[in-house]
Amino acid sequence: MVARWLMNLRVFLVWLLGFALAMVILILWHELVMVFVINTLRLGENIIPLIHILYYLLAGLLWFVFFLISMEYLKRSARKGMLLRGSLLVIGTQLLIIGFGQAGLTLYGYFPADQLGIILIAAAGLLGAGMLFFARHIGKVQHRIWLNQQN
Repeated sequence: MVARWLMNLRVFLVWLLGFALAMVILILWHELVMVFVINTLRLGENIIPLIHILYYLLAGLLWFVFFLISMEYLKRSARKGMLLRGSLLVIGTQLLIIGFGQAGLTLYGYFPADQLGIILIAAAGLLGAGMLFFARHIGKVQHRIWLNQQN
């Protein structure tokens, strides 16, 4: 009973961290889309409110679907004893998306290209890529252990 409760708590905490990262992604990519629309496409002021609405509508639906899928994936991973791998995959992917958004805003000049900005981009990208690498490695090790238990 307690073990199941702790498992559900760990799944919830990973989901909560993923939710916080999703809010960062939503805001960061909104700014990237707006900078792209204004600076590159040079659309007029009349179309900008429509783009705001369409962005939040589409991004909100996309993240809703992502959370439904990731919550089920995390629950299934926890039942199989692979919550660490599932957590690393979900959070690592989100960190990579954040790193790409930061890099895009830095290239547009929206964020300063100073030492702190470059460190933040590198940290998000490397941490996300490292999490995905370790998730793949952990998955292979856990799969071998599972195969050995089956024999």
